[in-house]
Amino acid sequence: MIMRLLFVDYLSPPGHKFFNTIHINALLEQGYDVCLVGKEGHFKCFEQRQGVDVQSIPNWLFASLPFPQLMERLLEIIRLLWLLLYVKRKKYDAIIFSSYDALSLFVYRVDSKVYLINHNNVSQIDRSKVKLFFTKTLPSNYIHVALNEMMEKRLKELLPNKTTVYVPHGFIKNEGKAQKPTYLQEGDVFIFCPVNSNYDPAFVGDLFNDNDLKEFLISHNIKLIVKRKLLGDLIHSNVIGVDGRFSDEEYHYMMRNSLAVVLPYSSQFKYRCSGIFFECVANDSRIISTRIPDMVIYSGRVKICYFNTPMEFIDCIKNIRSVNVEKNPMQSNEVKSCWHKILLM
Repeated sequence: MIMRLLFVDYLSPPGHKFFNTIHINALLEQGYDVCLVGKEGHFKCFEQRQGVDVQSIPNWLFASLPFPQLMERLLEIIRLLWLLLYVKRKKYDAIIFSSYDALSLFVYRVDSKVYLINHNNVSQIDRSKVKLFFTKTLPSNYIHVALNEMMEKRLKELLPNKTTVYVPHGFIKNEGKAQKPTYLQEGDVFIFCPVNSNYDPAFVGDLFNDNDLKEFLISHNIKLIVKRKLLGDLIHSNVIGVDGRFSDEEYHYMMRNSLAVVLPYSSQFKYRCSGIFFECVANDSRIISTRIPDMVIYSGRVKICYFNTPMEFIDCIKNIRSVNVEKNPMQSNEVKSCWHKILLM
């Protein structure tokens, strides 16, 4: 008998489409029937897939309203109530929440086996006693899914009476079209910093304004492409500040053709997974990251170099071409095998 799964993304953040695609594909490849529930258009690429049913939460439940912090959480609660009323959960063997918020999910109480995928939730309940309390009140049939080993370890410490399992974030090879941005010339050597959150402005400002770094970039004719808001007052001929969003085609070009992708996350980036990091893995990009525990765990498994000071950053740029995968390289089928194991628990 084919297992039927309900895959819910009631938050439907645009940035999770890459993540959702990885995990939905892993489920479909095992022959499961999957019903996807989220914002209209959120699962558009799966609408014609065999074994897939798509249900859309009404658009008005994603409206932008005054007092956004309060009203967004209220809308999240109403979306979950809509889910209870309009989606026949008893048709499914298990429910997977692709993302969730601890302060809204408390209204969704069912007897089915429920898997909760944790993105920034672990860091939130690590800091917030209120969110930790609400998470602890969730039923015992709700299973917490951690996306890396550090998240798994911390969840087990915070929620000793709950079941926690590990499924890696995962990646799929990116075959999207690429287009060179107008601010780059053919043959330009460049490093690319796509981060626009989870960074320390003072640290990043000091890094990109460092005189030794400026001189190094000029002497080696290397360009740095970065979101303008990270640059502060920096004005430098070898630095290109980009306003707004990169187009998908430009983003693919820079991921695939950069000397390295820079991920300068702050020390507050704890018990989390970086979607950009796994996009780098999908594009076989070299990575230069701050030396923080949640990035160091990938040492030797991908082409990554670590820094904490401007001089270490320069050394990473110098040596990044020689960095190789030394042990247990990441495999795209890890997600599939982990879901197979835990769904049969």
